[in-house]
Amino acid sequence: MLNKAIVVKEENITALKSALVRQLNKKGMTQEKISSALGISQPMVSKYLSQKNIYSNLSDLAERICKMGSIHCSYVFTPAEIVEGKDYFISPRDSMITEEKSDVLNSIHKAIKLMEGHDLSAISPKVKMNIASATNGAVGKNDIASIPSGLVIADNRLRTYLQAEFGASHHLSGILLYAMKINNNIRSVVNIKYNNQILKIAKEKKISCLFLNNDYGMIGKERKFDILIHKGSFGLEPASYVFGSTPEEAVKKCMMLA
Repeated sequence: MLNKAIVVKEENITALKSALVRQLNKKGMTQEKISSALGISQPMVSKYLSQKNIYSNLSDLAERICKMGSIHCSYVFTPAEIVEGKDYFISPRDSMITEEKSDVLNSIHKAIKLMEGHDLSAISPKVKMNIASATNGAVGKNDIASIPSGLVIADNRLRTYLQAEFGASHHLSGILLYAMKINNNIRSVVNIKYNNQILKIAKEKKISCLFLNNDYGMIGKERKFDILIHKGSFGLEPASYVFGSTPEEAVKKCMMLA
C-alpha cells in the first residue's frame, strides 16, 4: 500500500491531475480506466488530455498508479512554507492532514453509505445533492469538506460520487457557516429539494423547519431548527438544507423525509 503522497500547492492540483492523465495515456491506459483510477469523469479525462502539461517528471508516479489500479486525488493540508518554492514533493500521510480533518472526510463517506440503495426521488433536487461537514471552529470554506460537483443520482438512486475534499463547495459552505453561528451544535448539512410534501412530513416527524429570505437570512426570531428552507427565486430552485452535528445525523433526517 502506498503510504506517501504527492503534496501540491492548491493552485496546481488541476495541473497535476492533467499531467497524470497524459502520463497514464502514454502508458496505454484507456480513458475509461484513467477515469476510474483517478476518480474523475471521462469527459474530464478528455479535457485534461488537451491541456498543456506543466509537470514533466511524473513517470514514476504514473507507473505506481498502473500497478495499484487507482489513486486518491484530494487536497492536502500542510504548512504553506513546506511547499514554498517547489511544485510538489513526496510526504508521509501523517504529516499532511490532521486527524480531525481525516475524521470529517471519513464521516462524509459513512453518511453517503447510508443512502446507497434507497429511493431518493422524494428528496433529490434538480441541482445535485451534496453533503458538507466542518471542522471544529471552521471560519471559511477551506475548513469545510464536501463532494466536488455533488452526488450523482440516477434512476432515483445514488450512483456515483467523488472523494470528499475541503474547499469544494462555496454555496453549501456559506449556508453551513451561517447555521453554525446560530447553533454551535451544527457541523454538517445536506441539501435536498423543497416542496409542500417535504414540509408536511417534517412536521409529522417533528423535524423543525424555518425559512430563509431571498438573501439567505433567517425570517423571524425563532432560532431552533433542523432544516432551513429557501423557497427559491428567479433562476434558483427551492431548497431545503438539513443540518446535523455529523453528516450521518443530517443524512438520517433526510431519509426520514424520503
